[in-house]
Amino acid sequence: MNFSAVTLDSVASQTYPHIEHIIIDGGSTDESVDVIREYESTLALSPHRLIASRLKWISEKDTGIYNAMNKGIEIALGRRVVNSFNRSELVEDKNKGIHFVNGTYVLFLNSGDTLAENTTLQQMVDCNLSADICYFDAVFMENGKPHIQRVYPDQLSLRFFLTDSLCHQAILYQLETLRKIGGYDEQYKLIGDWVLNVTAIILNSCSIQHYSLFTTYYEIGGLSWTKEGRQRCEEEKRMFLQNNLPTRIYDDYLYWEIIENSDWYRRIVRIRSSRLQKIL
Repeated sequence: MNFSAVTLDSVASQTYPHIEHIIIDGGSTDESVDVIREYESTLALSPHRLIASRLKWISEKDTGIYNAMNKGIEIALGRRVVNSFNRSELVEDKNKGIHFVNGTYVLFLNSGDTLAENTTLQQMVDCNLSADICYFDAVFMENGKPHIQRVYPDQLSLRFFLTDSLCHQAILYQLETLRKIGGYDEQYKLIGDWVLNVTAIILNSCSIQHYSLFTTYYEIGGLSWTKEGRQRCEEEKRMFLQNNLPTRIYDDYLYWEIIENSDWYRRIVRIRSSRLQKIL
């Protein structure tokens, strides 16, 4: 993935000092590497020298965003090492690996995404985190302007994930949880984060905790937000559910999907929504 200066500045400006930063660039040919190098040199001269000493970055080809994220996890776990040319390689002998991250939790930010305030990480740490997956609320941005505020429920079920998803950039994952789950399933090109959450929360009963705190400005866009992308997301979702749910449950899902997409059901939803607005 290409990295923007606004995302890096958002991390560098955090008041919480104990940050270990891994940057994965997909061998981009634009100015991304220059931006990363400038970020690295600026950190070395700033009060955030601790971040600079715990900074790793690579710039090399990957097979997609989830492949890039898996590389970040592997670096954190010491399964992948970074050489002086900012390239990486898997470590066959685990004794030669270096466990890069000393912390417990991992947060992913994509290029263009930012933390809400310079105190956001400190506020998250002050929540006394303990669950395998800690998720927060987010503001969806469109062309740099607030578009939607997403406030998530305290309880998550399969029903929630059938029609919705969490904002990936507003989640803290325990590194050990990512190791157990195995990271992202790279066969899914658009819904890998959704697959990871369903696998961890629904299929493996990982502990979760919701905190009512807006932590992330997430810039919407990309293929998954287009009509074609949404269709591909649904196709990938059906493939995952078919491969991982008992047949009877999957058949119920298909039946409900047919009902939900029917004209008469949509009319009922519109009528109920209209009546609710009138009552309010």
